[in-house]
Amino acid sequence: DVAGIQLISMDLYFASKDPSLGVTIEIRKTLNGSPTAQVLTFGRKHLRSSQVSTSTDGSAATVVVFDGPVFLSTTEEYCFVVIPDGSSPEYQLWISKTGGTDVATSQPVHSDLFSGSMFMSTNNLAWKPMIDEDIKFTLYRAGFTTNSANAGVVTFYNKANEYLSLTGINGNFKQGEMVYQVNATAQTTG
Repeated sequence: DVAGIQLISMDLYFASKDPSLGVTIEIRKTLNGSPTAQVLTFGRKHLRSSQVSTSTDGSAATVVVFDGPVFLSTTEEYCFVVIPDGSSPEYQLWISKTGGTDVATSQPVHSDLFSGSMFMSTNNLAWKPMIDEDIKFTLYRAGFTTNSANAGVVTFYNKANEYLSLTGINGNFKQGEMVYQVNATAQTTG
């Protein structure tokens, strides 16, 4: 067993957004500390513009609830990537910059709060580290109990798919074309 957490949601804090285009948030693996293209299972969530909250002081959270728990191992490094639809420049996130001033408290920012780094990319391939900046965010993980009285049961079902083999095909079929027969009855020859 690998130790880790199940990430269920996160809060992001936007200063501005596009009035019509949405944004996608991805949880990805990293390689040598930089983001990769590998998105984790359930680690992608698209939000419409209407689902994104903005504020002038970093106080309004945009809640990102993933479609299922995202497993994060304690032995790996991960990142989250924010991708505006159509590369809209209207999306801006609240960040903390070392040497800057906290807009909510007016207190100076003396240091980075996290051990990781923020990266910027214009093409989702080349990533430039922003060493003295951090995005404002909150992560939420699932909590589990070991009490057997609260134990749950999971039942898995296969989809009701039928498979068939065709021989002696008359006509041409296109790849991906759906083939079915309506009101079919079995016939035998005597």
